[in-house]
Amino acid sequence: MTNISITNSKNNVGAYINEINLKNLDQNKVEEIKTALNQFGVIFIKKQNLNPESYQNFAKCIGQPVIYPRLKGLDEKFPFINVIERKPDDKNLSFGSSWLHQDTSYLADNRPRYTMLMGIEIPDGQGNTIFSSGFNACLLYTSPSPRDGLLSRM
Repeated sequence: MTNISITNSKNNVGAYINEINLKNLDQNKVEEIKTALNQFGVIFIKKQNLNPESYQNFAKCIGQPVIYPRLKGLDEKFPFINVIERKPDDKNLSFGSSWLHQDTSYLADNRPRYTMLMGIEIPDGQGNTIFSSGFNACLLYTSPSPRDGLLSRM
């Protein structure tokens, strides 16, 4: 039944979807991507050469895009795409790196179900974006016994 190749990530968060072309998706593949996203929490899809139109079209296949309130969209045609660029001579912290955060989870209204990132140039490893799973942390956490005290387990 599965038409897409999925490989678990090595850090217990997410999975890689392999050998897929996001510019040419049928509804079955879109549903499989959404199922993988819901199952693994985050998915990584490498080797895509997407222009703004194909990137936004893929986003619309996955869900309803929303405008990010803290950044200006790319332009009128692509208001859902925000460019976050780190230049070699930048000295300040990069966008979002000064705190642990969940993208757009703070929005009261019009909160998106998913957040998409597209890296153009990614350093070896994963760059400075680290993904974590509160769900996985809860699964791995064992309830303390009454004599342990809550703080001794944290």
